[in-house]
Amino acid sequence: MLTRNILGKPFVATCLAVLLTACSGTVNDSITLADGERHEGALATVNGSVELGEGAEVTGSVRTVNGGIRLGEQARAGRAETVNGSIRVSAGARFGGGATVNGAIELGDNAIADGDLATINGRITSQPGCRVSGDVATTNGTVRLYGTTVEGTVATTNGNLQILEASRVVGGLHLRPREASERTGELRVIIGADSIIEGPIRIDSPARLFVHDSATVGEVSGAEIERYAGDRPE
Repeated sequence: MLTRNILGKPFVATCLAVLLTACSGTVNDSITLADGERHEGALATVNGSVELGEGAEVTGSVRTVNGGIRLGEQARAGRAETVNGSIRVSAGARFGGGATVNGAIELGDNAIADGDLATINGRITSQPGCRVSGDVATTNGTVRLYGTTVEGTVATTNGNLQILEASRVVGGLHLRPREASERTGELRVIIGADSIIEGPIRIDSPARLFVHDSATVGEVSGAEIERYAGDRPE
């Protein structure tokens, strides 16, 4: 399970500390790295976005507090972190995983995350060919994976889980418990065609579990499997 604290003061303090020590840091400006450009060390700002062009490379982390992060096609970077903003990783890019509090994480075709992906208030989506070496987790958001391999666990609290188009999750799925006051409706966990869940599926909140006839799942607790055969469940 995820052990990193991405919520609140510890995370913000880390971002600010990076600014004080990074070779390239700013406070109220965005940072752009041109196509094919290479930067040694970290890139960080407080009030601004960070954008890497096509084929650009940052050997350290990329961080901001109030702004988004975007990696162009085939770009390379260490871990990507923001508080108020989304992280968008284009096709073929590779980075050290990422975290945001208020924002989404989106991976394009064949993107690689060498670490965890985590959000508090935001969805996580990935396109075919993606690989994630760690966990994928959100608190208030949906996780939607297409043709993606996740080596860790996929989890949410107040959102749906959709593992689609021959995705593979090694560590299993976890729909975490919700407080009664948080329940706004029944959640859905969907395991799509040709997808494989190697680890356990734990449903600790009211939800329906749909598993395609061609999908393979391991141990299931907390819900009954409802099989379906078409493009999507009823």
